Amino acid sequence: FSFSGTSRGTGAIHYVSQNIPTAPLMNLADFRHANLAGSGHLPLVQHTVGESLASPMVPPEKTRSSSPFGYEVVDHAWYSNQTLWDGYFFSGIRNQSDASLLFANRPMPLNPRLTPLPGSGMDATKATQFALSDTAWSDLASMLAIKGGFNVNSTSKHAWKAVLSSLNGLDFQMLGPVEIRDPAVNPSSYREKIVTAQDAAFPRLSRPISDRVDANNSFDNQRRWSGFRELSDKEIDTLAETIVAEVRSRGPFLSLAEFVNRRATSATDDLSARGLLEEAIRKSKLNEIRMGAANRVITEAEAAAFGYANPKAAAGNTEEGASAFISQGDLLSAIGASITVRSDTFVIRAYGAAREGNRVTASTWCEAVVQRLPSFVDPEDTATKVQAASLQSGRTVNDLTKVNQRFGRRFEIVSFRWLTVDEV
Repeated sequence: FSFSGTSRGTGAIHYVSQNIPTAPLMNLADFRHANLAGSGHLPLVQHTVGESLASPMVPPEKTRSSSPFGYEVVDHAWYSNQTLWDGYFFSGIRNQSDASLLFANRPMPLNPRLTPLPGSGMDATKATQFALSDTAWSDLASMLAIKGGFNVNSTSKHAWKAVLSSLNGLDFQMLGPVEIRDPAVNPSSYREKIVTAQDAAFPRLSRPISDRVDANNSFDNQRRWSGFRELSDKEIDTLAETIVAEVRSRGPFLSLAEFVNRRATSATDDLSARGLLEEAIRKSKLNEIRMGAANRVITEAEAAAFGYANPKAAAGNTEEGASAFISQGDLLSAIGASITVRSDTFVIRAYGAAREGNRVTASTWCEAVVQRLPSFVDPEDTATKVQAASLQSGRTVNDLTKVNQRFGRRFEIVSFRWLTVDEV
């Protein structure tokens, strides 16, 4: 995969499009499986990127602290999210073949949502060469757009429900049937098969080794730990409604890291305990399901007795890491490749009338769809130059022309039509 620079910094846009399935595409949330917090010291963090649960080792109002055992501890998930979500994305380009497909405006296997948007004077051949160059990791986003980008600041329950429900009927590979045997002796037991989800599926593993898990069969130990969770239409409806309520309460979000992360604030504030999606999962009671006999609930008092800096974060069920338990990372693994906090496509409507005195003799309405592009108004500056308003720590702000300092990126009218009275 090509791990590329941010679309925010270089001004890539997000096309609005209909009927684009949200198949699980490689995105930053899949980094939660990487061992990015390896250490022999507590906390022994397993999942980081995309997750947002507070660390029991760090006070809730902080993101790093000194351990009573003499070493520094950090909220690994918070810093991973802060570093990655507004700085990088997966382009899906693995080789020249993928780059050629992209700039020929044909879907790439690993990320069919991306569409080319090369600048003036950049044909498909030059764009393909640039995508494989040494600077592509930081500048490629200036030549790309996202089909069907979804703004997480949306307060439309129907919009959230549509995005989350788009995984209904998802086909993916399952490794099965599940038998703990040597594949050299019994290779048939490890034969892959295609599974079709009955509801909205959120597989934590790329190839689960057990079948679907729902609220009715989650007590089965094998399914609970190695299967994949599905959410019914009713559960999706409840989750979408709760997400909207949280967006109204916490938003608007100015960055994806802000959307994904918890807030460093008082322990009495739920914002310090978990991020928005994790809080919506909790309030929707999606994980209040049947569990096995081995589960144990750790109380806040027990955690406090152990000496945790944030005992509230250590309280909970010991089986919450099972695949049957939906987490924020599970949701982001499904939708993270297409989310944004900024819309670059706008619908503008205008009205005009002719009058004789106070009498309207004629009137008309029109509608234009306008998109913000990566290129600046003055082509003297390249699209990869950074505006002062988007300055981040460690980044260099290039001097822009007077025109671009004032007007910034260019807008283009994508479509225009006249409206009838009935359409207004």
